[in-house]
Amino acid sequence: MTKLKVLDLCSRLPGPLAAKYFVDKGASVTKLETKEDPFKKSSRKIFNDWYHTINKDKSIVTDTDETFDIIIAPYKVDTSKYKTKVLIKISSNQKNTPLHDLGALSKSLAYKDFGDYKLPFLPLMGVLFASQIYSEALWGLLEYKGIKVEKNVFLSDVARKSFDVLASKNPPVHTGNYPCYNIYQLKDKSFVSLSALEPYYWEKFCETFKISLHSTDPFDTTINTYNTVQDTLGAFSKDDLKDILAENNFCLEQI
Repeated sequence: MTKLKVLDLCSRLPGPLAAKYFVDKGASVTKLETKEDPFKKSSRKIFNDWYHTINKDKSIVTDTDETFDIIIAPYKVDTSKYKTKVLIKISSNQKNTPLHDLGALSKSLAYKDFGDYKLPFLPLMGVLFASQIYSEALWGLLEYKGIKVEKNVFLSDVARKSFDVLASKNPPVHTGNYPCYNIYQLKDKSFVSLSALEPYYWEKFCETFKISLHSTDPFDTTINTYNTVQDTLGAFSKDDLKDILAENNFCLEQI
């Protein structure tokens, strides 16, 4: 992709993140900012961090007359002055009404009617949206036969296609509410993640660390099993676990 030229006309997360994927593959990416990106000037420092990370190694300009292979732009932005093979227009939905990351996530069938559960701490839909934008842009290049390819990518569609297939009447398990799928602190203040959702991995984990299967429940909603696991792992350091993790596979990873 080293000869590929991409123009990023977007702000905030999904469009610029999709463009960053092209940067990571060696493409030449230009970010056009006719006004300052809201993430750059936000009072929320995490948004400032994201701006600089996502747009690192892009050429930031206020105008351009170059020809590009791919342009990624918000639905409402006039792109008629820019020359490209593939134009990706992105929006929240077909009506172009406001829809944020959490709003899109909550509208998907997989996240409806589950009552009390923890929300994801990252903008999950924004990241998925960026991946879909990136995929559509690459697919557009494959479709290009001398006539500009134009595609519309909607956040609402990405939410539906990504999560509706996971819809279930049962409550979600990938939430951090259960001891078998959680983060624990070791005695040296480092952390490990446990993802022993399947019975085999939970039983193997308990067997290895001599935790009673009869007195613990991987899906215990009280604090009891979590405390048992925390007390057990809290007696180990990161170095203590190296040999144990090298010899066993029960979905316990050092962070």
